[in-house]
Amino acid sequence: YNLLQVLLNPGDEVILFSPYWVSYPEMVKLARGIPVFVGTNDEFIPDMETIKGALTEKTQAILLNTPNNPTGAVYPPELVAALVDLCESKDIFLIMDDIYHQLLFEPAQWVPGYVFTSKKFDKSHLVIINGISKTFGMTGFRIGWAIGPETVIQAMNKIQSHSTSGASSLLQAAAVGALTQGGDTLSDLKKFIRTNRDILVGELKKIKGVKVNEPGGTFYCFPDFRSIHHDSQELAQLLLEKAFLATVPGIAFGQEGFLRLSFTCSTDEIIKSAARIRWVIDPESSPEIIIGGQKMVRDWELSK
Repeated sequence: YNLLQVLLNPGDEVILFSPYWVSYPEMVKLARGIPVFVGTNDEFIPDMETIKGALTEKTQAILLNTPNNPTGAVYPPELVAALVDLCESKDIFLIMDDIYHQLLFEPAQWVPGYVFTSKKFDKSHLVIINGISKTFGMTGFRIGWAIGPETVIQAMNKIQSHSTSGASSLLQAAAVGALTQGGDTLSDLKKFIRTNRDILVGELKKIKGVKVNEPGGTFYCFPDFRSIHHDSQELAQLLLEKAFLATVPGIAFGQEGFLRLSFTCSTDEIIKSAARIRWVIDPESSPEIIIGGQKMVRDWELSK
């Protein structure tokens, strides 16, 4: 938010890749900028020619989030390198939201954008955003950082000082502890969520009509339900009311017909949740299921 307030003048454009984190377009608008959406392929990766075609004289920045929320997609290093080159050649900023960079599963590769610039970092067009929220499960601490040209960081600091002021010194100390001593915790977390990812993807692939890409990172999965029901908000509401499952409709991320699922709960809950999804949407599955000790009977039909 602070960065966009610094970089944008009214009417400036920021390129966002769809699907995108829900706050990106609104942060651009709050800075009186214009979000420009560029679609991605079936693996949620954008195409360089399409990106170039979206550039105008008003383009001020491209915002890149990899590993990606909501899809879990990891952009290949060659694409990141091409984006760095493009932004430097066009004198625009590449904003890299790297908040999930440590939640990565082999063989996916994450490479920091600054390794691809030939300029000194202070003279580059890169700004790296990161924090402790996702890696260490410390979302409520609101501790993060930005790395970029000194003039940009100084301007961001001014906005911060007149808006939300500063983070608690106690929470900053806790963040330092996580960063310097949280290695074992992170390793255990990655093993846990990778196991859950494998189970969830495997269970979803068993459901007729559901398409799912294996996430290369994060703890999110973004399956395609369009062949079953196109309206993601209606489907999310149905899953909530009938199966007591909370999902996020894809339309919130600019991608209709998809749902974002999180796999940070227990492995047993992953298996049970996948069974509930199947019960709600697959007419060929058993019409009965036990939820919370109660027998539930499917008495509806879904239309596309």
